Amino acid sequence: MSDVDTSVQLNNTSTDPVASAQPTDSPASTTGPADTAVSGRPNGDAPPEEQKPTRDRRAEKRIASLTRKNEELLTRLGRLEGIVEITTKSQQQPEADAKPRREQYASWDDFSEALTDWKVDQRLKARDTEQQRKSTQQASASKANERNQALADRLVADGKDIEDFEEVMEIITDGEFPVSAAMRDYLEEAERPALVAQWLADNPDQARRIYGMNSAAAVRELDKVAKDFAPKPARVTTAPPPGPTVGGRSVTTKSPDAMSMEEYAAEFKQRQAKSR
Repeated sequence: MSDVDTSVQLNNTSTDPVASAQPTDSPASTTGPADTAVSGRPNGDAPPEEQKPTRDRRAEKRIASLTRKNEELLTRLGRLEGIVEITTKSQQQPEADAKPRREQYASWDDFSEALTDWKVDQRLKARDTEQQRKSTQQASASKANERNQALADRLVADGKDIEDFEEVMEIITDGEFPVSAAMRDYLEEAERPALVAQWLADNPDQARRIYGMNSAAAVRELDKVAKDFAPKPARVTTAPPPGPTVGGRSVTTKSPDAMSMEEYAAEFKQRQAKSR
């Protein structure tokens, strides 16, 4: 082929670009996959039924349990935060009676003033405590003195007929004589306290022994002492009274049937003598 023919063919190809770009009709283009892409299923098929999701009850219970525990934890956390806040505030604020510390105050002057006030308060409290203690001791001593005086008066009144009872009082009222609270209580209630006091004064070893006993044992021992001083009841006898006496001799009266002839004769003579 010559150069002229080649150029003619090239010219024929480039002169109608529209015709060369137009697509060629084909039967398959009318029934392409477009319809299938749009409908998603083949032509003529019924739509599939939608599948309902199944419920997982175990998972739901687990979620509910976790939710409840989470709420409980949040509640406890809130309470703990409140406790921590209160504790922190109480630690930051100094106690009313605690000694001030330097780190509790912003400046040295504030700390010095608080420390001075605290020292003054401590001295005032110590003074008030000492005065209250002395007042209590004085009241107790006054009450004890009144009680001791009442017991002394009772002993003196009961021992007015006892010889040298003043010496007994001197002995038992001596501060070194062993008289416990149980012994003093017993003397306050005894029927004859002076006699018990005299026995204690005459037996200091026994008094010291009773002094070391507990209250119940001391009362039992003092009861034994008091029984020895109790008046003995008069002896009652059922024997008949003695018979009459004649000339300092007792005369036994018998029935005539029980008498001998001599006794009957003597009895008859006595009756005759009385009748004259």
